[in-house]
Amino acid sequence: MLFLAGEGAFDSQRQHIEKTAAQLPQAATAQALGKLLETLDQSAAGLDLLTEQLGGLRGGDAVMRTAILDRISLLYADINRLRAETRNRRKSLGATEAAAEFGAQFKLFGQSVENALEFADTPEKCDDSLTRLLAQLEELEGRFAEQEEFVSDIASKREAVYEAISGRRQSLLEARQRRAQSLSEAGARILDGIPRRIAEFNDIAQVHTYFAGDPLIAKVRKLVEDLRELGAGVAADDLDTRIKT
Repeated sequence: MLFLAGEGAFDSQRQHIEKTAAQLPQAATAQALGKLLETLDQSAAGLDLLTEQLGGLRGGDAVMRTAILDRISLLYADINRLRAETRNRRKSLGATEAAAEFGAQFKLFGQSVENALEFADTPEKCDDSLTRLLAQLEELEGRFAEQEEFVSDIASKREAVYEAISGRRQSLLEARQRRAQSLSEAGARILDGIPRRIAEFNDIAQVHTYFAGDPLIAKVRKLVEDLRELGAGVAADDLDTRIKT
């Protein structure tokens, strides 16, 4: 207790606090401020231990003990003041850093949407792109969940992405349906002329030769394949059945 009552007993703690206070204005990132907070917390923990040890000592000069506790209390006050200032700066700086990072990430996501629209040339690719883009937005929302000001931006972007990809998908689907209809009608016109052609034949060999080598029959078979690739299975089966018939 006599040591703690001495004039220089808390010089090291005081110097440590002053050093931390001098570093505070130079801390330019939230990470650097976090390290300063850790240092201040360690200093406070050391004072906590010292206070507990003082409380465990029996006897001694009550006046001396009170003086020591008063000096510790002053150190506590300086530490708490620095901690509050550091937390406020970290919160403000963290918000600025988060806004900058969010802006960069949001811009990059916008480019991803444009790229997806450029390469989504089938309804199936549109579905894949929409799933992937919405997953990216979920990840972005999770990373910036603490910044409420970004929530509305993400929600608006999610709606815009859904509408853009869905619109692209619908446009491609309609184009596919129009092409399938066109192919089906082309095949039907060719098949409509077959009975007239084979009616002119005199024997079955001519019929077999016609169906084996006529370019129009080959064209119909190719149309059947194209319809299946377009997902128009019913129309493809109809043409295929008419050829066999």
